[in-house]
Amino acid sequence: YYSYFWKAIFVTLNNFLTALAEDNQTEIAQLFPSHEFSLIEIPDESNTEGTAALTAEVEDFLVLVAFTSGDYVQEFAEKVPDMFEDEEEIPGFTLTGNEMLGFLPEDFGILFNPESADCFVMSPAVVEQLKEEMQ
Repeated sequence: YYSYFWKAIFVTLNNFLTALAEDNQTEIAQLFPSHEFSLIEIPDESNTEGTAALTAEVEDFLVLVAFTSGDYVQEFAEKVPDMFEDEEEIPGFTLTGNEMLGFLPEDFGILFNPESADCFVMSPAVVEQLKEEMQ
């Protein structure tokens, strides 16, 4: 059972990464809603009691930084150690694609797996198209 479970997760992850690389909107729309993404938690400067997810700027738009697996989070942390030097562990949380789109502000894109060979950017226009297809 467990080996089947992990194999199914690995196949789904590979399919999602392939869909991103090939810009296959149909496949992305099918896999995105239920896929779990890891987000890095940062202090929310607008609310001293809350937290927020790591964001960045790519080209001329803001992106939410999301990881398709914990391995990519670890790779990111190893390549930017200054970001986590005061942390015993990497603060973060997971959301499904559906949940992530619900929280994502308008005009935001998504940066998947930064600092890795499987880094992809989904522009705000593609994110909005995905939101429409999922409704």
